[in-house]
Amino acid sequence: LEDEAGEHISHVRRCIVVSRNADPADFPNDVTVAHSFSDALSAAKDLQDTRFGVENSLDCWVGGGERLYEEALNHKGAFQIHLTTVHTNIDVVKLKDVPINGNQVRVAMFPAKYRWDNNFDRIKEWEGEESGSSS
Repeated sequence: LEDEAGEHISHVRRCIVVSRNADPADFPNDVTVAHSFSDALSAAKDLQDTRFGVENSLDCWVGGGERLYEEALNHKGAFQIHLTTVHTNIDVVKLKDVPINGNQVRVAMFPAKYRWDNNFDRIKEWEGEESGSSS
């Protein structure tokens, strides 16, 4: 699971978290909180315009749960997907029974029906030692 201290995303210069109930005060200054996918795209566009001062295409990497992936993959501007397959087994039933920080764990999985059915052509595949990535 994710590192609570944020070490797993320390390489990211700017991060936009999409959450309906996250409090921006709970995050570092370089993290923007958006309450919807649409808000996240607007925030990303604002960040790009501020940083580069020009309007052009926006590379947007999406990480999140099933609903967020569905919105991103169905967005008219989506033209490429980098899908990482993690080869591991997780006991989801057992995981759901173990509270973390007093909260019940919610598990979201990438929905298989969205992997390749949105006109994304498989152009490259790479197999690493412990994981593979397709784009």
